[in-house]
Amino acid sequence: MRVDKQVADLLTKYKKIFSEIAPPDWAVENRVSGEKICPSIPFVGKNYHLSKNKVLIYASAENLTYYEKDESKNDLLETEIAWNRRRYSIDLNPESIFPNVHISPVNNGGLLATVALLADWHNLLKMSPDPYEFIENLSIDNLGKYSIKTIGGPNKDYISSLSMLEHSFPYIGSDLDILKPDYILIPKKAYAVRSVEDLFIRKAPNAIIIPIYQLTSTVINCHIANKLSEEHMTEVKQKTPQYIKNWVDDIKGLKKDGM
Repeated sequence: MRVDKQVADLLTKYKKIFSEIAPPDWAVENRVSGEKICPSIPFVGKNYHLSKNKVLIYASAENLTYYEKDESKNDLLETEIAWNRRRYSIDLNPESIFPNVHISPVNNGGLLATVALLADWHNLLKMSPDPYEFIENLSIDNLGKYSIKTIGGPNKDYISSLSMLEHSFPYIGSDLDILKPDYILIPKKAYAVRSVEDLFIRKAPNAIIIPIYQLTSTVINCHIANKLSEEHMTEVKQKTPQYIKNWVDDIKGLKKDGM
């Protein structure tokens, strides 16, 4: 299925679900309309449908704390383009080192470098030293499609809460039906929730599912970096292509050894 057809089908399905199933009470509202902010369809790379393996990546949950704190107009969330804000965000941030798809662990390069390393080691995709070219082979979204209202407080991650994740299940099901991925990368804390695992097995029975760490500064700097032996680090670095090492060097806020 062509990428434009996939995008059109996702938009149709998401709008239908949003109109028929009430969003959760705890979700962030559009400051202009007062309605709940709609979920975005996944970023679908221009070459996703042509890839020898279709790779779908899920990050954690939507985080709109910046929107709650900022009073200025925001076209990405307050206009029609909100439905496809992953794609539009790249065009609004053309000078970013890594493609900005409105998902922090992708924007800072951490998740993209992780996917590139796995894809290189296992020959999953056509590789490119340019992150903007590489990302066009992928599809990417958050697993949690809504952002929790924080009322000025810190972001709240609900990736292991079934009662909150269930609001995203209809949208995730549509992703899997339309994108038909061969490989799925998903936060391991979410996949440990039995109902989440059941959903993916039911909707994507032939996909290979790879649970991974969340690419946050706390996880990388405090957990992963302290677990790695020098021998392991040496082996990984020897097997890592130079351009991915260069990407890691450009990542801000994460310990390089952890990455």
